[in-house]
Amino acid sequence: MALSSIANRPIVAIIGSARKEITGDKEAEARWACKALGEALAKGGWRLAVYSERPDFIEADVVRGYVASGAAETGSVLCYYPQGSTCRFAERTQTPDVFRDVIDPSDDWEVSFYRSLLEVDAALILGGASSTLIAGHLILSRHLPILALESFGGAACKLWRYIKLRPECMAETDLDAMVGWRPASATECVSSLTRQHEQFQARERAEETKRIELQQRLAQLETAKVADRRRLTDITVALLLFLGMFGLIVASFAHGLVDKTNVTLLLGSLSLAGALGAAARMLTPSAPQYARWTPLLLGLFGGFFLGLLYLLPLMVGDNSLISLGTPITNALRFQHLSAVVVSFLAGLGFEITLSQLVSKAESTNKKTLKQLN
Repeated sequence: MALSSIANRPIVAIIGSARKEITGDKEAEARWACKALGEALAKGGWRLAVYSERPDFIEADVVRGYVASGAAETGSVLCYYPQGSTCRFAERTQTPDVFRDVIDPSDDWEVSFYRSLLEVDAALILGGASSTLIAGHLILSRHLPILALESFGGAACKLWRYIKLRPECMAETDLDAMVGWRPASATECVSSLTRQHEQFQARERAEETKRIELQQRLAQLETAKVADRRRLTDITVALLLFLGMFGLIVASFAHGLVDKTNVTLLLGSLSLAGALGAAARMLTPSAPQYARWTPLLLGLFGGFFLGLLYLLPLMVGDNSLISLGTPITNALRFQHLSAVVVSFLAGLGFEITLSQLVSKAESTNKKTLKQLN
């Protein structure tokens, strides 16, 4: 099996001790159970996390059954130990490829041991004392799958009783698999562990989906807030432009005679009308995407020039609109308002105006290049 596929297999930490002062007269049975569990774990597709080859811990017996099963793959037994220490199982002589060292930079075995529990996917606990009990509760705090064999006493029995009092932690069938020991117990226990692992993965996927949905929802809310703030700003700008345009028109109409100020007010109202049209366009649902102030600038210049182009033919026959000293009549005011409307419409369609100008410029360039060639 390739190392990449092995890396996808779950890791079970092997924790505990089957020495006589913990298991009593069940020491031989406990060690036989460890060997059977090792074989079942190998056939069940689990990798092992082990810490010591010393016979008073359960790893030596579990590894013996694991390797003897014939299902152990390259790098499937992970040996965790601190800097300056060793972890040499007897089976390593015959099957060295099965073992892989994970050396912690610390020289403290407790640091190495407890830190490894952040990397495993489950735990098998049999017997053991205080360190085993702490490790078990760390596994439970992470809501990871656990096998705490009640029959052999020690910390594992305490953990089983703790889980028993909290039915939300584990199904009754999984708890029952950890009680007593019989020929089928090893297979039942590993099946329970695998089932717990699948349920854990399903919960993790569900929680990840919820996290993603929540992040998407928050992103949508933030986007909506930004859009609302931008829309409020756009409305404010449009209102200010309208008031500015209206003020210029009123001020222009208030003059009795055409003068420089009146002409300036006229041209200013055309520019603001174009900008107002662009601002109104950006408030529509189908508004094009531009940088913040680009539409206003395009509308301002477009409104100014198109409004002026509208007035030029009129001034050919009657230049009283810009003839200094001419009295301002209702006809001139009407022409002024008409030009303002044209400028507003030019701003309202600023992107069309822009595209036409670009298209015309490209067409002119092509004609020029053709003539040069």
